[in-house]
Amino acid sequence: MKRESRIIEPTRLIQLLASYGANPKRWPKEERKAAQQLLKTSTPLQNQQQQALKLDRLLDAVSAPKPALELRARILARLPVPPTLEAGEWIAQWLGNWQFSNWRMATLFLVPLCLGIVLGLSVAGYSQYNLEIQDELADLSVQDEVTLLAFIINLESLP
Repeated sequence: MKRESRIIEPTRLIQLLASYGANPKRWPKEERKAAQQLLKTSTPLQNQQQQALKLDRLLDAVSAPKPALELRARILARLPVPPTLEAGEWIAQWLGNWQFSNWRMATLFLVPLCLGIVLGLSVAGYSQYNLEIQDELADLSVQDEVTLLAFIINLESLP
């Protein structure tokens, strides 16, 4: 069933122009077609639309003022502050409902375990490498001492 377009009174069209401006796209859909038909037939209403169009252009040319810093501060001061949780409270909240917590519990224990294994392996590799370097340095220092002693002995044997 197709809905017939409404017939509107000239006073309603003047209200639309005052409320929504001259652009028909801003008018309510239910009244738009009837208002446009009424505009086509009435010269005084077309003049009213031209006046509304001038006002629209003036309003569009003005930029909205920025809110004052005091107003911004007052608004932000009224916002509710989210509660801060201690680490234990956060973990308890995260674990929360015990119905589906098997994965959460497993994660709670597996993450530190995996971190420990990774850190342990990286430190073990570093320690092994470090020991090899220390052995090489020890060998070098013994060789250096032998070379230095040989040099000193050679110096003493010179006339």
